[in-house]
Amino acid sequence: MWTRYWGWQTLISPQYVAGVKHNGSYNTVRFGYADDTTYRLVDRNEHWRDFHTPRLNKLVTEVAPVSVTDAGTGKGVYQNRSRYPVFYRMGSGTQYTGAASGALTRIAGAYAWKTGGTVGSPLISDWSLVSNPGYLYQSVNGPLASYGTPGDSGSPLFAWDAVKKQWVLVAVLNGYAGEKGKTNWFTVIPAGDVNNTIKQDSSGTVVPAVAGGDIVWNYSKGSGEGTLFQDGKVWKMNGFRGGSLNDGKDITFGGKGTVVLKDDVVQGAGSLTFNGDYTVRPEGNQTWVGGGIIVNDGHRVDWMVNGLAGDALHKTGKGTLVVAGSGENPGTLNTGDGTVILAQKADAAGRVRAFSEVRMSADGRLWCCRTVIRLRGTASAGDTGEARLISTAMI
Repeated sequence: MWTRYWGWQTLISPQYVAGVKHNGSYNTVRFGYADDTTYRLVDRNEHWRDFHTPRLNKLVTEVAPVSVTDAGTGKGVYQNRSRYPVFYRMGSGTQYTGAASGALTRIAGAYAWKTGGTVGSPLISDWSLVSNPGYLYQSVNGPLASYGTPGDSGSPLFAWDAVKKQWVLVAVLNGYAGEKGKTNWFTVIPAGDVNNTIKQDSSGTVVPAVAGGDIVWNYSKGSGEGTLFQDGKVWKMNGFRGGSLNDGKDITFGGKGTVVLKDDVVQGAGSLTFNGDYTVRPEGNQTWVGGGIIVNDGHRVDWMVNGLAGDALHKTGKGTLVVAGSGENPGTLNTGDGTVILAQKADAAGRVRAFSEVRMSADGRLWCCRTVIRLRGTASAGDTGEARLISTAMI
């Protein structure tokens, strides 16, 4: 949900985080445990207000995105206590405790640990929220008030949405009124702008004809451009052009079909989303590298493409990914929610390995069938049955 150490970015989509623009010095984020994946920012996507929504190089598998408000930035929206009765913030800013007399005791500097607490209903609500949680002992701020301090910039403010009956991210903290001040300022999530930013990173949707045959994927590493072709219909895509991983755009697949790789595909930060049942296979021994794969609920993708050494295939989505290539796959697997079935086949020399390493979140399921995997070179799971030992917390 939010980053491990600093808490100044919050995952709002599988590949995007939300924070404030004035936090301009960080280039990586990490979620989960200390040895989990370090994600790189490939585009900061800075808003004209003090807000940004950076895109990451890979789909995040360790945590799930938070729900984000869609109520907009109209005047008074978040002052509606019937819909938003409770606000809660967290962060890792400078730590103090405050006495009823107003005296402060410094506990630790910024980024020592994350804490949180309640925030009162905003005094101002439009594109920003203004509250006075520094009045720690006023009942309007709840039972455990939390005042944001240096180091908290970009940290999340959540509200209970009584209509949706869930917590939603409504804003990120952008300022405070000093150590002994009382006021915090927050930037409301500009949901429409965020959605437009994500759309700009898309190459569109591939919907094949039912009886049109295979979808043939051609790609040029030189130009970073490619096409998916089926029975006279062409879909264009953009991959890594040698400059920024952000050049790679996302592709969504609807309907169902078979995709055949004619060339090695280097998609940069671009991901593949499957809203239908698909088989993806190489014509020979072609490989694919990109931001990851999303298999949505109720769908299955048979993935017959091996990866590259030093690169991880990131899989999210509640659907099922069946890894069914051949030979030894030198790549690694990071899997979030949903199911992954390892069904790698032996090559002509009898060699078989689905991945060199597997990292699995607590929400995912992994099944091993007719294959062997090595976990960090020390453990193995094979034959048939569920590989229950594969957890990033346990490896």
